Parts: sequence; structure tokens; C-alpha cells
Amino acid sequence: MKIKFFYLLLLCIVYSFWITDLNAKLKTGDKASGFILFDVTGKKVSLSSILADNKPVVISFFATWCEPCLKEIPHLQNLQKAGNVKIYLINIDNLSKEKISQFLKKNNITLPVLLDPDAKKTGEGYEVLKAGKASIPKLFLLSPSGIIKYISSGYDENIEQMLYKKIAESSAEAQKKPQELAIFFTNSANGYLESCDCPTHPYGGLVRSATYLKQQRQKHPDNLLLDSGDLLPPYVSSQLAGTVFKIYELLNYDAVGIGDQEMSYSDFVKNMDNYKIPFLSSNMNYCEGNSCKFLTAHEKIIEKRNLRIKILSIIHQDVFALYPEKITEKLKILDIEETLANTGKDYDLLILISHSGFDIDKTIAERFKGIDIIIGGHSQTLLEKPVKIGETFIVQAGPDAQNIGKLVLKFDENKKIISYDYEITPLTKDIPDDPQIRNLINEYKQKIKK
Repeated sequence: MKIKFFYLLLLCIVYSFWITDLNAKLKTGDKASGFILFDVTGKKVSLSSILADNKPVVISFFATWCEPCLKEIPHLQNLQKAGNVKIYLINIDNLSKEKISQFLKKNNITLPVLLDPDAKKTGEGYEVLKAGKASIPKLFLLSPSGIIKYISSGYDENIEQMLYKKIAESSAEAQKKPQELAIFFTNSANGYLESCDCPTHPYGGLVRSATYLKQQRQKHPDNLLLDSGDLLPPYVSSQLAGTVFKIYELLNYDAVGIGDQEMSYSDFVKNMDNYKIPFLSSNMNYCEGNSCKFLTAHEKIIEKRNLRIKILSIIHQDVFALYPEKITEKLKILDIEETLANTGKDYDLLILISHSGFDIDKTIAERFKGIDIIIGGHSQTLLEKPVKIGETFIVQAGPDAQNIGKLVLKFDENKKIISYDYEITPLTKDIPDDPQIRNLINEYKQKIKK
């Protein structure tokens, strides 16, 4: 009986290790898990900020007690001198910053080091822990877009040569990639200039948007920046409205939908010609007496390389349901179906900016098969991944300028979408304020203080 029990126990142990191996799902081609860690100086560093320089990135996990790690680090320091790659070490000891700093100085380690005590934040995402024990050194080579290109477990004396080879392969692969278009999208900023970094508004703010966009536009030179409206809060003061509009001018949008909250600002329509913002409305007329007119052009055509992109912008009449008659009596919202029925075929990509709400956007996608992307708004929905109905992507980035969305489309030689990457990026504290926009906000604060 004891022998049977022993074999049963042994079988369970083997089975548990087998299951552990099956759960090791991380592989090349996967998107690397995001993280925010402190470095040895106490500064917060995120993976997105590391990738912002548009270079390959090497991440290597180590501990002070790990002898193989100490053998690997000099190879990484040699690789760093080449200048075409960024290298970060992640320490998983449970030691103070002072002790880690002393260890680095003693061993002449000059690479930037991030701290993740006991691998609590990154251990699972990067499979550094196995059966509760650290499996290091463990190294990852990431592409500039955060895709895992190479994984090394344990010390390899040829790691330096191997990384040189993999980086070269990754660069050659990048040259052959299909045409790419990055679409950055925002919605429902509601006039949030900056975050209080408090529980009610833990991150975000237009002051950080510019920094993020400057970094990302370098990585994706073929890009669009679109917004679906509600830049302003309802019934906004002229001081705040003026500041928000100046910021949007600096952000250099390609097209901005008009939200109901813009129409609640009494000076919006009469000052539209003074705003250097590419507002776009395809189905809203503004009426003075018996005279009605479109506030903007009906559509916009943009060409990126050989890709012809048509942009339309609609608003649903129900978004004005709670507004007083003094606002709604001047508006004539044209039927969405009629507006979308005659889009023509003079484009390769059709984008609809929609200030209608997520439920209406789903209905539009079901009814009109030719729309490639719907940039949603009004409902302030945070879509962590795009909702796809037929061939239409519906995206939305949530409220209060807390996030910026990014949809990167890849096309074949026939201009057909063959794949995509999608990312919602929270504008956290590690993204610094843009100096020019910070000055505008400080000026606004001084005005309202007086």
C-alpha cells in the first residue's frame, strides 16, 4: 500500500511539472507585457517610455546572488556601446536601493537597473518564476514596437554574438514589413488639462498627450491623429475653452469631430473660423432663422504615401436629448443613413468619426459594411481591444484625457488590411509634461486666480 502511495505521489509531482511547462506560453512574436518599475534613483520607468526611442530593447533579469547573471552582464555592456540598442536590467532581489547601488558599483555595472523585488510585478508576465523559484538569468530582445524577437534562459557565453545577429535580423525584417499606418485616437477630453494624480483622476491630462504623441510620431511617421469630440466640458468658461483650443492646435490633429459639449459653448460657432483645428462634421447643420449651413466641409481626404483615406464625421441627434431648446432649435441633424449612403469609392480606407455612443456605433457597423474604422465617442467607453463587426473596427479610448489609443494597420501591396496592433496607453506620471502646454496651463491658472 505504501509503495502504491509513493508512486502516486511521484506521478503527481511529475504531472505538476508537466503542467508548469505547458503553461509556459511566452514565445517569440508575442507582445511583451507592459510594466512600470522604479529605478535605483527612485524614478518611475515604464516599458512604453523605454520603447519610445524607436530602438530594439534588451531586458535581462538578474539578482545579486546569481553568478551566471554576473557573467552575462559584461556582454550586455559591450553590446550597449554599439549604440543601436537599449539595455535594461531588472533586479529581483528583495534589497534596499542602497544595497543594490553598492552591488552595482562594486561590480562596475553601468547599465540602467530597474527594481522588482521578488519579481512580483514582472515575474508572471515574463515567466521568470517557475514553481515559485527564480529562473535567471533570463533575457528578452524586443523590437521597437515591443514584440519579443528572442528569449534566452540561462547563461550563454555566445549571447553577445547571438544578440548582434538577432538585432540585424530584426532590422532586415523591419525593412520588408508591409506598409503601415498608425491611427492615434482620443475622445471625451472634457477639458481635463492635467491630472491631479489622485484616486478620482489617477493619470492623464492634455499636458501629457503632447509628449506621448511626439514620441510615437517618431516611431510611426505615417500616422493620423483623430478625435471624436467633447473637447470641452458642458457650458464651459471662455478662459478654459480658449486654453483647450490652443492645446488642440498644438497637438496637430488631422480631424476632430464636433461633440454636443462644444455646441453648448455659446461662442463656439461664431469663433470657429479663428480656431486652427480641423473640425469635421458631415451631418450637422447650424441654423440662423431660415438659413442653415454646414459648419465644416462634409468630408476630408488624406493621402499617406499611396494610401488614400476618406474621413467622415457624424453625430447622433439623441446626444442633444437633455439640452435646452435655445441650443437644439439652431441645430439640424441630418439622417445618418442618408449621410453614409453615398460615400463613393474614391478611397482605399474609410474612417468614420462618430459622436453617437458605443451602441449606435455597433448598429452603424452592422448596417454599413464599407466602413473600415469607427472612432467612437460620447459614451466615454474604454475599449481595451477593438470591437470588430464584420470588417469594421470600433475603437474608443475612455473619458477625461486619461488614455490615448493607437491602432496600427498593416497593408499588403493591394492596400488591403492584413493585420493590426492595438494599444490603449494610460498617460501616467512617468510621461513628462510638455513644456509649451504646461506654460499655457499655468497662464490659464493665473487668469482664473485673478
